[in-house]
Amino acid sequence: MIGSGVVIDNGCTIESSVRIFHNSVIRENVKLLSGVVIGHLCVIERDTLICTGTTIQSQCHITAEAVIGPDCFFGPGVIMTNEKNIANKGRTEAKIETTMIGKGVRIGAGCLILPGVNIGDNAFIAAGSLVSKNVPKGEMWAGRPARKVRDVPREEWL
Repeated sequence: MIGSGVVIDNGCTIESSVRIFHNSVIRENVKLLSGVVIGHLCVIERDTLICTGTTIQSQCHITAEAVIGPDCFFGPGVIMTNEKNIANKGRTEAKIETTMIGKGVRIGAGCLILPGVNIGDNAFIAAGSLVSKNVPKGEMWAGRPARKVRDVPREEWL
């Protein structure tokens, strides 16, 4: 299902049972694997891979070259960034720092994920957090900046 007003650029792969809701933008060479759900007003930048069963709720921005593992959940308004040097200082091309999100990661509403951050399998990021460091697998992080709060119990892992 693809909602009204969705823009899908050239070179995208959209597998079966993917749902993209109204007015989202999918940039070139994005791969959305089976069962992915993209909420309304999302932007998925170029060369990004979103794996099977992941849900990205409304008004999220996923940066170029990101890799998001299977069975992840992004709450509304999650923003990922991938360029530390905003001013660009005379460079003509951006210096992209890829973000990797592991399997079964849950990211609460309104989180901001800074460039080059990797989040391990089954991690949990509390709503409103600012993630500026790599998050190891199976840990819950919260705050601005985010810090470890506790381990995610094994029985909650996907």
